[in-house]
Amino acid sequence: MIKQSFLWLGILFFLVAGCDDPGSATDIDTESDADTDAYTGTGTDTYADADTDTDTDTDTDTDTDTDADTDSYINTDTDSYINTDTDSDVIPSIGCGRTPSLLNSPSTANQNNLMNRQFIIRWPDNYDNNHPYRLIISLHGAFGADTDIGPSYLGLFDLSNDSTIFVAPSAEGGFWNSSADTAFVDEILTVVKADLCIDTTRIMLEGFSQGAAMARVLGCTRPGVFRAIVAHSAGGLDMPSECEPIPYLGSLGLLDIMPNSQETQTDPFAKWNGCTIEHLPTAPDGGHVCTNYSNCPAADPVRWCSFDSDHTPSPTDIGQFTSWMPEEVWSFLTQF
Repeated sequence: MIKQSFLWLGILFFLVAGCDDPGSATDIDTESDADTDAYTGTGTDTYADADTDTDTDTDTDTDTDTDADTDSYINTDTDSYINTDTDSDVIPSIGCGRTPSLLNSPSTANQNNLMNRQFIIRWPDNYDNNHPYRLIISLHGAFGADTDIGPSYLGLFDLSNDSTIFVAPSAEGGFWNSSADTAFVDEILTVVKADLCIDTTRIMLEGFSQGAAMARVLGCTRPGVFRAIVAHSAGGLDMPSECEPIPYLGSLGLLDIMPNSQETQTDPFAKWNGCTIEHLPTAPDGGHVCTNYSNCPAADPVRWCSFDSDHTPSPTDIGQFTSWMPEEVWSFLTQF
């Protein structure tokens, strides 16, 4: 009986010890840990790979491509403009890339209205809204209108070879006003630069008679806006009392209204630009002569053209049927 009791105690001890065996519990826990590690490792690696792939996609995504496109746009336009105008300092207007809403006026039939005033614009038939163009504002003489300037723009449009946009405003009642028309041209520039692709470093002025005097006013009251001025037989508005250096070409006929002369037309700009002021050649009978002032800064030359004729922006030499002036003006403006 006692032996049987010891036997049952032994069996019971064995069973209890087997259930509480630490090794067996460790094995189960170990398997559980192994599963957890395997899941965590695989899951973490997979998640990291997914993130890495996502990052890779982000590195090559549309944003990066957009940046590339932007660089390409700038480089393309700049290179294209360099090839045309040999200058890399192009600053495109905000109108680049936009479809124009202004009216192109190759026949002057389409006139744009602003501030209850009108102006005409002519741009190339092959206009590219991603290419910044030179802009020339042409100002008619007293008693005139924008249609006196367009569509030839004093002969420059045909010479421009699709490189330039031209604007011709109309003076109210045919007469320019220094204050009111400075504001008018300011508004035109705001509208045109927002609608068309303009190289804002090459906005230039050409004018005849009172329009030439208005060009002088604009160039001097808006320093840094205009790159050059061409003024034919300027008069009818006061010469500015001061001006920042700016390239200037002035012309005058020997038979023009007295006392107009080199001294009244170009000497003030030569002085402001730091050139040497001296008496320059006058036109021979039936001809013309154009002369640069000496010692001007390379960036701001001044040129004087004397011709044997009367009050006109388009003089011809004796025996000739076409004016030499458009070529002279175009050569002067396109050096900038």
